Amino acid sequence: MRTRVALIAIAVIMSLLAGCTQEQEPEVQLPKALYLPSLRAAATANIHLGGLDADGEITNLITGTLYTWMPLPDRSGTALVPELAGGEPIDVSGDGTVWHVKIREDAKWENGEPITADSFIYSWKMMLDPKLVNSQASNFARYFIEIENALAYAVQESTEPKVEVAWEDVGIKKIDDHTIELTLAGAYSVEEVMRHFAADRSGLVYEPIYEAEMNADRTATLYGTSKETVLSSGPFILVEWVKGAERVFEKNPYYVHADRIKLDKIVYRVVEDPGTRVQMFENGELDYVDLVGEYITQYADDPRVIYGASRAIRQLEINSSYPDQPIFDNINFRKAIYYAIDRETIAELANAQPMPGIVPYTSAAYSDGTLFRTVAEQAGYLPENYGYDPELALEYFNKALEEEGLDKVSVVLNYTTTLQDHIIIAEFIQQSLPEIFGEDRFEMEIRGLPSAQNIDNLKASPTNPRAYQMALAQWGLSAADFAPNKVFEVYTSDYPRRNGPYKSTRLDELYAESIRDEVRRDEKRVVELALEMEKVFIEEVINVPIITSSTGLGMAGDRLILAVDQWSPGGGWCWKFADIDVTK
Repeated sequence: MRTRVALIAIAVIMSLLAGCTQEQEPEVQLPKALYLPSLRAAATANIHLGGLDADGEITNLITGTLYTWMPLPDRSGTALVPELAGGEPIDVSGDGTVWHVKIREDAKWENGEPITADSFIYSWKMMLDPKLVNSQASNFARYFIEIENALAYAVQESTEPKVEVAWEDVGIKKIDDHTIELTLAGAYSVEEVMRHFAADRSGLVYEPIYEAEMNADRTATLYGTSKETVLSSGPFILVEWVKGAERVFEKNPYYVHADRIKLDKIVYRVVEDPGTRVQMFENGELDYVDLVGEYITQYADDPRVIYGASRAIRQLEINSSYPDQPIFDNINFRKAIYYAIDRETIAELANAQPMPGIVPYTSAAYSDGTLFRTVAEQAGYLPENYGYDPELALEYFNKALEEEGLDKVSVVLNYTTTLQDHIIIAEFIQQSLPEIFGEDRFEMEIRGLPSAQNIDNLKASPTNPRAYQMALAQWGLSAADFAPNKVFEVYTSDYPRRNGPYKSTRLDELYAESIRDEVRRDEKRVVELALEMEKVFIEEVINVPIITSSTGLGMAGDRLILAVDQWSPGGGWCWKFADIDVTK
C-alpha cells in the first residue's frame, strides 16, 4: 500500500514539474510568409531566356547580381548598392571604357560553394553563346552599357555575311579569382555600369547543372525548367514549383545580405482572373493584390490602396510585312488606324490613361526628376484629343483603299485573354472602327490567345511574315526610367527581340546618335533626340500606342510591412525586403 501511495505521489510531482517546464519554454516564432499573386504561369527560371513578368518573379528572388536596388533606411526609396560585388566598379582606364569589378570573397551559392569570378565568366559566356541563341543575350550585351564585341559574338551564327568573333575578343576578362575586367564599346559612368549589372540577366547560372542539362549539340539547356534544375545565388531558394499554380521560396542562409531579409518565405500564387485575385486578398489568402478594371473604382477610397507605376504601354502592332495584306505597309492605312482609336474612352473603360505617344509616364527626362511626358506636352508635336480624329482617320482610310485598289479590308487582331485591358481594347475597336470606316468596307475579327502564344507570334514576325496580322502588345523597359531614348531601341530595325518588322531609317539614325558617347552624357541633347524619335514614331506609325496604367494601383494587407513608402523606379516595391506582422 505504501509503495502504491509513493508511486502516485511521484507521478503527481513529475506532472507538476512537467507543467512548470512547459510554461517556461519560449514562445514558438511563427514563420513570416508573404503571399503574392502572379498573373500567369512562369515559363522558365533561366535568366538567359526569361522574358515574362512571371519569369522575373522567380529570377528576382533567386539570382544574385553584382549590384542591387536596396531600400533606404528611412524607407523613402531605394539605392543602387553592391550585392555580390565587393564595392563600386573601378574606372581603371580613366575614361570610362575599362572597368574592374571585385567579387565579394564571402559570396556563396545556396549549397555553400563559393562564388568567384569564374562563376560570372561562365554565366556570361553562356548568355552570349552563339549556338544557344539566348533571348536575353542582346540585352546583356547592350543595354545601359555596351560590352565590346559581346553582341557581335552572340549573333555571329545568324549574321550575313558571317564574321567569326572569338570569345577572347569579347570585353570580359578574369584578372584573378575575385576580379573581372570589363572593356566597353564607349565611355560610361559608374551609375551606368552598376545599373547594367543590377539586372537579373547579368546574374549567375550554376555551371554543373547548366552543363548537365545541356543537349548533345549544345544548342539548348533545360536549366531553370524546374526547382531541381536551378540553384540560388540570391536572397531566396526556390523550394517548390507547381507549374501554373504556385511557387514557394525560402530564405537563403548563405545570401550575402541575409541580415536584411526579414521574411522566412515568399509564396507566389498563380491567379489569372482579377476578380479571383481580389477575393483571395479579401479572404486573407494574399497579402497584396493589383487592381485593374472595375476594381480600381470599387476600391478607390479604400485606405489599403497603394500607388505604384506602370512602364507598360498597351499598343497595337500592325505587321507591315504580312504578304496577304500589302495595305498594312501603306502609311495612310496605318495613320487611319492611329487616328481612329478613341484612347480617352478606352482609358475610362479600363481605368487607365490615354497614351498617344510611346515613352511611359515613369520616364524621367532630366536628373532633377522632370518627367519626359511633361516635356513632350510642351514640345507641341502630340496630336490633339490624344490622337483621336475620326474624320481624319476616314480621309486616310479612303486614300489607302484607293492607292491599293481595294473596296474592303478584313483584318484579324490577336489579344491576350488574361489581360483585362486587352479584352476591353479589342472589343472596343472591333466595334468602333467599322463605324468610322464603314461596316461594308472594314471588318475586324478579334482572336483571344494565351499570353505565351501571343508573345511568340510577335517575336516570330521578323522572320515569319505570317505570324500575325495585328496584335495587342506592350513593352515595359526599366532602362527608360533613366533614359527616355532607350524606349526606341526595341523599334530599331536591327533589334533582335523586336515585336514586328520595323524599318524606319530615320528612327534608326536618331537612336544611333542618342547612344554615342559624346551625346549620351548630355541629358538635354538625349531628350531632344527622344522627342524627335517619338515624333517620327507617330508620323510613321511604327505602331499604335493606346493606353497605359495610370498608377499601378494595388492593395496591401494589414500584415504587410512594405520595405519602401512609395514605389521606386529601381526596385519597385522591393518585395524581397518586405516584412510581415505575424500578430495580425
